[in-house]
Amino acid sequence: MLIIFLFTFIELSIFSFFSPVDETTEYVFIIINAIIVSFVINRQYPNYYKFFLLAYILRIVLLLIDYNHIFPVLHSGADSEIFNLNSSINAKNGNYELRGTNYEIFITWLYMLLGNCRLIVQYINILFGIGVVIYLSKIFDEINLNENLKKNALTIAIVFPHLIIFSGILLREAWCEFFIAISLFYFIKWMKYNQIQFIALSIISVLSASWMHSGCIFIAAGYLISFAFYHPELEKSKVSFAAVILLCFLVLSSTIILTSTNIFTERFESFDENKLRQEGVYNYDFEGKSVYLTWINPNSPIQLLLFSPLKMFYFLFSPIPIDWRGGQDIIAFFFDSIFYFYFVYYTIKYHKKLKTGLKKNICRYILISLFFLCFVFGYGTTTAGTAIRHRCKIFPIFLTMYVLSVSEKKKYI
Repeated sequence: MLIIFLFTFIELSIFSFFSPVDETTEYVFIIINAIIVSFVINRQYPNYYKFFLLAYILRIVLLLIDYNHIFPVLHSGADSEIFNLNSSINAKNGNYELRGTNYEIFITWLYMLLGNCRLIVQYINILFGIGVVIYLSKIFDEINLNENLKKNALTIAIVFPHLIIFSGILLREAWCEFFIAISLFYFIKWMKYNQIQFIALSIISVLSASWMHSGCIFIAAGYLISFAFYHPELEKSKVSFAAVILLCFLVLSSTIILTSTNIFTERFESFDENKLRQEGVYNYDFEGKSVYLTWINPNSPIQLLLFSPLKMFYFLFSPIPIDWRGGQDIIAFFFDSIFYFYFVYYTIKYHKKLKTGLKKNICRYILISLFFLCFVFGYGTTTAGTAIRHRCKIFPIFLTMYVLSVSEKKKYI
């Protein structure tokens, strides 16, 4: 993937001489890049070339459907138009003033470089989406998955509806998915090889994901605990005074970094709604129609813990049947929620049957990260649509947990 992004950056630099680009030039950019992507994937991953090519084609098709408005694409709407509008205004004014997330900084930079190149920006999301599939393949190799299970899991990642959707529309989810997958890859490499550079690469990747959405920072919870207590050479965890001191230092350092700057903790909710409406975004319901559990408003730590299982359940599986409002919710359940029921059920069922060793230890620490993520996203989410988007950000974690848990079964479901 590094080669692909390097060529893409060079291509962006060359095309900047033709700024502002028109739509035809954008298509030329994509065709050239597609040739490069196909060549690199064929050279680096010949055994899975057809898998990755299929993932690439599916996402290109979705991009063209959305960009040309052939028919409405789920999740592509108000937020996408806000990102595009804010970035267009920023690029015109030569600043980054109008923004609610860091994604507008990224888009504005590209708009300043090439002009209003929305098609290219959405195409870059496809590269992130392909990167997710490729890094999942690398993760599966590191944990020595059975070949059949690996192909089955990659097929899920390739055809999972929301991974395809978020790779082709103008949203930040693909960026988060990509860097979370990278962080997971290097975290597992550290647990296998005990090399400090993998810790650094894992944490940098988490921060990169958090730059787009602050909630992603909580994946570091399991990582930090493992860095303090896990001994890769022994394949076991040990509590010691030095480990406790190290954990306290890591937590304190992280707190100082996160509280001294808001670069990794800016939230989508920081939008100035009135300002956005003045700039032309109007009649937009920022709360959405698929709200749930709005009656939960904990005002004490006990209430926070008491309601957390329910909030986490809704985050994981909404829209659940009792809250269906119509056909769209039913489709969302069977094309999204049911996958997470599947992953969670089989993870719980077979995780305890894993033998002690690397796989079980990876599972334990990833599960800690997943718990913190679900807790935070559970309380930070009150609509089914937003829950779907946040779940997709951490899809690589769910899929990795699932394949690890069932990896020692003789037959795979």
